[in-house]
Amino acid sequence: MQLKFIFVKKFTMGNSKGNRLVYLVTFFALLISNIAVSAQGKLEFEKTTHDFGDIQIEDGSVKCQFNYTNVGDAPVVIHEIISSCGCTTPKWSKAPIKPGEKGSIEVVFKNDQGPYPFNKSITIYASEHKRPINLKIKGSAHERKKSIGELYPLKIGGLGFKKSAFTAGYVDQGGKKTGEIDLANISSKKMEVTFSNLPNGLILSLSSNPINPKKSATLKYTIDTKLMNEEEWGNIDFKFNISGNGAKAGELKIEAFIKDDFNKLSKAQMKNAPLPYIKNGVYEYGKVKSGSDVNYSFTVQNKGKDPLIIRKIESSSESIEILSAVPLTINGGETKEIKGIINGIEGNGDTLYTITLITNSPSRPMINLFISGIVK
Repeated sequence: MQLKFIFVKKFTMGNSKGNRLVYLVTFFALLISNIAVSAQGKLEFEKTTHDFGDIQIEDGSVKCQFNYTNVGDAPVVIHEIISSCGCTTPKWSKAPIKPGEKGSIEVVFKNDQGPYPFNKSITIYASEHKRPINLKIKGSAHERKKSIGELYPLKIGGLGFKKSAFTAGYVDQGGKKTGEIDLANISSKKMEVTFSNLPNGLILSLSSNPINPKKSATLKYTIDTKLMNEEEWGNIDFKFNISGNGAKAGELKIEAFIKDDFNKLSKAQMKNAPLPYIKNGVYEYGKVKSGSDVNYSFTVQNKGKDPLIIRKIESSSESIEILSAVPLTINGGETKEIKGIINGIEGNGDTLYTITLITNSPSRPMINLFISGIVK
């Protein structure tokens, strides 16, 4: 409507046929340009992770395919694909992918680096995509075929796991993140898996349940920050219990770090973003006797324009008391102190404590500060 108004205004201002023709051509040029800008291609993949599972070195190279469809309304060209390791080779067509057209990327894993678990990333740079598309292959290579019990050495009842703690990495506040956990039924009968004591924000689903004897399955988890009781920041442990066929439950843990979603910031917001500056990130308390209380303080300056918000302060020890209230807001150019006490410091010789600031700064969402000294 706005574009039409501009044309009508200019058209009525022209007195001659020549002017009216110029305005008419200009109008249609703007209209076509506007339509072209709105068109956008988008590659949608059937999967973003391929698990080769357990393979033997003698199998040699293995390969998989990542199938995609251009679900947008403009052609897409895959310019480049980069793998995180020379042992992984992607193959693809550089021809334009038309709207609605399907295609695939073939990934070959050489499997020539010895027995080890592997987890390789493939980064795709394509037109019409502002950010790279990330794919992943994973699995474990072995010198010989291992039993299901050897592959999943951590046992909880009749279930086997490769480890008990898993890392989800960064999760944007207000968003969600998914991941996978490999597990297996190491018993000789079918196993019905149940979960209990799930924390808010954690959603679990099994690829198959019950799990057949001596077979593996994939536990998919989703961390949804919108389902949590309140905004939480920094390091969060999502602990839950898992059991098979009603046996005594064991505990698993998914570690995550919840931060601001900086992807939503505009160029102007990034330019004016808060910038924390700490002149001295190590507080030296000298020599003290064991059992003494130690006061500490750090000076934080905001060298950015927008307010700096310290959302949470974490510590490496329960004996560290944080006296500064959070959230703590520091305006542009302003300086404030972070204060606290180490109650009844213990140890013998050199000691080192850490406190971590969780901030809304895109350049420094997490800042580690250190408290050091000698305990006699």
